[in-house]
Amino acid sequence: LWVSYSYEYESRKNQGVGGTVLPEAGTNLTSFEHEVNVGYTRVFSPRLLNQIHFLVGYNDEPVRSTHSAPAIIVQGAFTGGGAQADTRRTEGHFDGTDLFTYASGKQEMKFGIDVPDISRRGFDDRRYFGGAYSFASLADFAAKRPYAYTEQQGQAHLTFVEKVLSGFYEDTIRFRPNLSLAVGVRYYWQNYFHNVPHNFAPRVSLAYSPGKRSGTVLRAGAGVFYDRTG
Repeated sequence: LWVSYSYEYESRKNQGVGGTVLPEAGTNLTSFEHEVNVGYTRVFSPRLLNQIHFLVGYNDEPVRSTHSAPAIIVQGAFTGGGAQADTRRTEGHFDGTDLFTYASGKQEMKFGIDVPDISRRGFDDRRYFGGAYSFASLADFAAKRPYAYTEQQGQAHLTFVEKVLSGFYEDTIRFRPNLSLAVGVRYYWQNYFHNVPHNFAPRVSLAYSPGKRSGTVLRAGAGVFYDRTG
């Protein structure tokens, strides 16, 4: 049994400042992630082995404007006020594998459950919730004559839960000390994409060593592989 914990933290201040963008219109970005990994191996008998591995993590990435005032954009002159660029991304996720290995004579079977992703994603988009005034020139700015005003309203928070599951089976047969054949199949399921008749992914591979004392192993294989959403 083993358990590990990791923590990552990143901070960037005054992003986007420079040129015609004043310091008051900058943004501050922070990002942190917690992750716990757990592994457990159980030997039931000389022929049967079970291996479990999973991780649980949480990530938070907020972007905050340095000031909350409305943005002021004067074409060709400066950008001031607040950046109006507030966003936040969060993710709580789990993934893991439960693998059984059974060996008997010249045959080795592997089967189990794989969970590539179970996660809750969140996104907050509060850009321009405080408004932004756009001016065509410094003269219009001095006269308080903006040509446009932009403001975002409505529901700023979005969450969704993604679930990806799969089951697998693989059978490896060693016909001779230098020749083995492996056949297997994997089944995928996602909650946002449903294509049940075609979610089975069969695979086959062959390993051959041309001589008894040869250090060379020739491998060939083919199969169906599915990707998943990011």
